[in-house]
Amino acid sequence: MRGLESLELKARAMQVADALEATLPDDFAQAAGILEGRTRTSRVGDSMAGLQLADDGLKGWILWSAGEYVARRGLAQPERALQALHAFTQRFTAEFAIRPIIVAHPELAFATLRRWTTDPSAHVRRLVSEGSRPRLPWGCSSKALIADPSPTLPLLSALQDDPSEYVRRSVANHLNDIAKDHPAIVARWALGAPEGSAATSGARSCSTPAAPSSSAAIAACWQRGGLRRDFRGQRR
Repeated sequence: MRGLESLELKARAMQVADALEATLPDDFAQAAGILEGRTRTSRVGDSMAGLQLADDGLKGWILWSAGEYVARRGLAQPERALQALHAFTQRFTAEFAIRPIIVAHPELAFATLRRWTTDPSAHVRRLVSEGSRPRLPWGCSSKALIADPSPTLPLLSALQDDPSEYVRRSVANHLNDIAKDHPAIVARWALGAPEGSAATSGARSCSTPAAPSSSAAIAACWQRGGLRRDFRGQRR
């Protein structure tokens, strides 16, 4: 891989993914198994800073390339692709790689993400929110979710009080993405009245809020509505 050291990080990841496509077996399930077999974790914390990896396994940004390989070659076998990303995201992040699967197989992807909201790993739970963001930085934007973010709202509701701040921060960033295009939806969601549902009595005090363009405004609307729980996510 000539010239790798002169490339920026994302370009490096894509070049390594090219090499994986050129060298791994044509059978995707077999190739995914090879990559999974090279990842080792000695202990997983609830943030990337707390992630400790075994010295003899794949770790760090190289797994961006592995995820990209899965995104390119796994669309015909989405269940197997999601299984691989579940493993990779606990060692780096699969937030970029999961997006093509969401686009190509939305029903399967969102059903899987709903199951993952209760996964023991905070990294997997974060992927649920981060990977489905409408406007993920460095990731391809999702025109469908920008136009209609409703498929992600049940996921955010399930994660809004996650015990990990790492996950809650992702939820806040996701809400901020949605608020850029649909502030009223986010206000209703924060008040416990998703799009299409009746407003609760607590929401009446915030029935005509100023358009929330940040998680701070959403949190203020949340508290003004008199709900029992604080909105604990924080914008990065």
